Amino acid sequence: MSTNFQKTDTGMKGGLAAIEECESACKTIHSGVTAVRSDLRADWQGAASQTFLNQLELWEADYLQVLKMLTEIKDLVNESDKTMNVTEDDINLTAVTAFGGNEGNRIFKELA
Repeated sequence: MSTNFQKTDTGMKGGLAAIEECESACKTIHSGVTAVRSDLRADWQGAASQTFLNQLELWEADYLQVLKMLTEIKDLVNESDKTMNVTEDDINLTAVTAFGGNEGNRIFKELA
C-alpha cells in the first residue's frame, strides 16, 4: 500500500464543492422537515401526533449534529488547503534560495 499523498488545487476545490453541495442539500431537507413539522402541529392532534413530533424532534437533533460535523469537515478541508499552499510556497522559496543560482538553479527548474 502506498503512503504517498499528493494534493492538487483542482482536487481540493472539487472536494470543497462536493461538501458544499451536500451541505446545501442537507439544509434544504432540514427546511422541508421544519415546514412539515409546522404543518403537522397546526393540523394534527392526539397521542399519535405527539409521539410522531417527539420522534421528529429527536431525529432533527441528530440531523443538526450531522450538519454541524459536515460544516466542521468543510472548514478543516479548507484550512488544510490553505496550509498546504503556504507550505508548498515555503518549500519552493527555500529550494530556490538554497540552490543559489547558476547550475543548481537550472537543476531546480528542471525538477519543478
